[in-house]
This record gives sequence, structure tokens and C-alpha cells, in this order.
Amino acid sequence: MNSLIIASILSLASNNKIVYQDTTTVDYWKQRAKFAMKEAIIQKRIGDRNAVLLEEVKRKLENCEKAKKGGDE
Repeated sequence: MNSLIIASILSLASNNKIVYQDTTTVDYWKQRAKFAMKEAIIQKRIGDRNAVLLEEVKRKLENCEKAKKGGDE
């Protein structure tokens, strides 16, 4: 049962279909855990990069709105 839960978590973390494998070796689960951790780090970096880009776009939009208001007066 625990291996099914771990397989489900790892499948969700890697956006794959949930596939139960009756493989309970420690090395297999260590390998899967390392892979899931690497994927989580990659996704965090992508999220951080997107947050920075979002702030930059917001700042540019605010500057455009300020310039437009300044031109209307």
C-alpha cells in the first residue's frame, strides 16, 4: 500500500499517468525520489523566473499607463 501511495505522489509530481509498479526495492525508490526532487527544483526555478517576468511586465504596463496619462493632460 505504501508503494502505491509513493508511486501516486511521484506520478503527480512528474505529471505522468499514475502507474502502479510492483517494484519495492530501495534503490528504485531512491532513484524515483531523486528524480522527483530534480523535477521539483526545475519547476520552482520556472515559477521564480515567471514571477520575475510578471513583475517586469507589470512595471512596464504601469510606465505605459503613466506616460499615456501624462500625454492626455
